[in-house]
Amino acid sequence: MLSAFTARPLVELKPRDKSRIESVLAYGDRVLVGLNNGNLRIYRVNEDEDATISNTSTNNTNNNTTTNPDTTTTTTTNPPPPNDTTTTTATTDPPPSTSTTPKPSLLREIEKFSRYKIDQLSLIKEAKLLVSLSGSYVSIHDLTTYKLVEQLTRTKGASLFAVTSNIENDAETGMPTIVSRLAVAVKRKILVWVWRDMEVVGDEGRE
Repeated sequence: MLSAFTARPLVELKPRDKSRIESVLAYGDRVLVGLNNGNLRIYRVNEDEDATISNTSTNNTNNNTTTNPDTTTTTTTNPPPPNDTTTTTATTDPPPSTSTTPKPSLLREIEKFSRYKIDQLSLIKEAKLLVSLSGSYVSIHDLTTYKLVEQLTRTKGASLFAVTSNIENDAETGMPTIVSRLAVAVKRKILVWVWRDMEVVGDEGRE
């Protein structure tokens, strides 16, 4: 059976930690976790070095083993003389592997990232922006510093949002450009913000 991915635990809150995970965002080797108390935790996922070393050693062993088909070696072994003594060979099982799954590193915890629980997280990678939904508002943060850039006031009462990025040809120049869109569901309306070449187009969301 083909298995493309291996599941392993990454983040587990300690019993004395009263926080609760509300949202998760993964990109690159980072995992951002939004908590019910408004805190944001940034983890780095560490690779399994033991598995990498094991695979490298196996490949090196296979590459260093060669066979010469032109050489034939014949070995004749005389049977051992009869002996009344019975020899017992003990087989020792190999020791269990001591390798452990590498744990993610908690790089940073931003307290009071929001005053309310963080319901949703997403990313506008090209513009280096982090998008969050908390307290029924959608907010924009700097992806490097995680500082608040802007709270989109028109999103009051928002329930969820979606982000997409595509390469489109400019209508005037015909040159390819990166266009990112943020769609926010606000009660009975959908508001859309557009970023073109990492710059927002217009100040307010379009219905």
